[in-house]
Amino acid sequence: MRPPVSRPRPISLAAALAVALPAVSVSTAQAQESAGQPLILKSVKQLHQTKRKDARPAMALSADRITSEMDQTSTAEGDVQLRYGGMLLKSKTLRYDYPQDLATAEGEVELSQNGAVLRGPKLELFVDKFEGQLESPTYFFAATGGSGSAKALHFLGDQRMRADEATYSTCPVSDKGEQDLQDAKAGKKGQRDWELVTSSLNLDFDAGEGVAKDAVVRFLGVPILAAPSLSFPLGDQPKSGLLPPNVNIDNRSGVEYSQPFYWSIAPNRDATITPFIMTRRAPAWTASSATWSPVIAARSTTRCCRTTA
Repeated sequence: MRPPVSRPRPISLAAALAVALPAVSVSTAQAQESAGQPLILKSVKQLHQTKRKDARPAMALSADRITSEMDQTSTAEGDVQLRYGGMLLKSKTLRYDYPQDLATAEGEVELSQNGAVLRGPKLELFVDKFEGQLESPTYFFAATGGSGSAKALHFLGDQRMRADEATYSTCPVSDKGEQDLQDAKAGKKGQRDWELVTSSLNLDFDAGEGVAKDAVVRFLGVPILAAPSLSFPLGDQPKSGLLPPNVNIDNRSGVEYSQPFYWSIAPNRDATITPFIMTRRAPAWTASSATWSPVIAARSTTRCCRTTA
């Protein structure tokens, strides 16, 4: 007598899905199958997966005309748009070098990222490292409300840049309000009430600090303060440092010079200390402090320590 032959039984759809999908337990699948119920899968809004450290955002290039060499270069002409993560680059022409990850854009270049809008005639940018140079740029930073222009703008990473022969101001161009804000975003130049003119401007948005070399502060086009180096905050948190000096002349005190110093003690506390000298009176100083809270806003002012002549 021949021994019985063991034949494989066909596997059910529910069992196959239970093996393929770890999120669905075998016991649940078998229970639903035995009860004669169809297998129900739950939808999720986001696919959960482990991110690779070397993963890069998707890149999308669109234009009126695009010619490409496989894994070498792509050349785009007419209404060019290059998207990479949160970055949007627009220009008339663009050449992308795949091995170098280098984008060269020319003609009405506009680069938008992290709320910043930068414009210029030519851009060279290593896209993933966000390093490169924009020639003769105008810029607007939504995070600070600051804008200006420069001879060249060097990108030193996603949150750092350096501008050569640059201007910077958070003031509107004139007294036209919102229209000036739109002009600044559009790269139009104009006369501001306050403006910082510098040979080199370093902006570090991670640290929230800007540093200007060979800086001159102009008010209505007139230079009022010069310094080899000036630093200023790029965020909402104030920065301790010297404020513009005051000079007064009258018949009683003669010439009076005061130099205020701003002290950022804490996010909700600050103080201003102002020593001053007068040609016809003794030196003195004033101090004022302020504290803010959701319920109480208080400020105190003290005038003291006047020396005797």
